[in-house]
Amino acid sequence: MILDSVIDPVTPAWFDLVFSIVPLVLVIIAITGLVSIIRRYRSMSVLESAGWTAVVVFAPVLGTLVWFGVGRGRYALE
Repeated sequence: MILDSVIDPVTPAWFDLVFSIVPLVLVIIAITGLVSIIRRYRSMSVLESAGWTAVVVFAPVLGTLVWFGVGRGRYALE
């Protein structure tokens, strides 16, 4: 029966919800940080913008928090 193969009796339904929403939230956080970096790229050198972009891409949550906490205030919005 097809229905038996779709429903997993061992894993609760909220696991599917959590494992669907968590990656989406991580992507939104990373995109928010990248947009903020892109908006300020004119006041940064190429190396600085590449470094901040790498930090946000490779550590989406921590990198974005560090960017908003430390980095964003150092560069003027043009």
